[in-house]
Amino acid sequence: MPEQASEPMDMDEGNSSSATSSAGGDGARHLRDRTSSAEVISIQLRAFRREVGRAFARGLGDGIAVANGFARDLARAHLREPDDYTCFPDDVDEACGEALRMVRRLTADLHDATNEGFAPATSRDMSDLRTATDELHRAVSQDIADDPASLVAWNQHGAELVITLADVYDRSIGTQTADHLARAYDLARGVTVALMLAEALFRARLRDLSDVDVCGLDLTEADFLGMTLDGVLWSASTSWPSDMADWIRDQSVETDIPGIHVVRAGTQR
Repeated sequence: MPEQASEPMDMDEGNSSSATSSAGGDGARHLRDRTSSAEVISIQLRAFRREVGRAFARGLGDGIAVANGFARDLARAHLREPDDYTCFPDDVDEACGEALRMVRRLTADLHDATNEGFAPATSRDMSDLRTATDELHRAVSQDIADDPASLVAWNQHGAELVITLADVYDRSIGTQTADHLARAYDLARGVTVALMLAEALFRARLRDLSDVDVCGLDLTEADFLGMTLDGVLWSASTSWPSDMADWIRDQSVETDIPGIHVVRAGTQR
């Protein structure tokens, strides 16, 4: 199993997706010229989630390799001692623990940054942001349940926070709070990406592919034995193992989008 992904994300450039994402690299820089920071970050976070999910659809080993690459670059961009997190161990249980430690550490940094940077601020925006970061820090420092459903909820909370921070930053360009906000939403993006990594690793441990988008993927060599497939999205361009194509078709219904199918709840191979 490879120790790192060959296509890391570039957190220093503000990309929270893999290098293969349509939102990364030059694409993100072009987006900045015509959209708000919040829109750019929202696109990047969606692309990141899609890439991690697709990696796990291809296989457990590939998924851990991708997660290692993301973790390495996340640590390099945000943590004071990145060598401690250059890659996750191959053991999935231990990797889950490492991912949660990364989440807690980044959340603590975010909490400190927002409370220090926004202390003089009296606007409602700043007050709401302090409250949100305090809530996130308190919950994460106490406990994060080690199951994908709980982590999905925290991912949503983190994504909403970072987009709110970006919106405030866009309105604050040229003011004395802009630098504090830039640091805060950079850290918040790191927290959200780390939560996604933790979710992906817990999914790997549980062999859970619920709600993953596999449209257009060649999955003919994938091993789905024992995997939970509730809510998996697929299309006619998805290639399944030969002994599984008819079965997955019988277990699915077409969505509101013509040609896109979803696997019914309760489906396990």
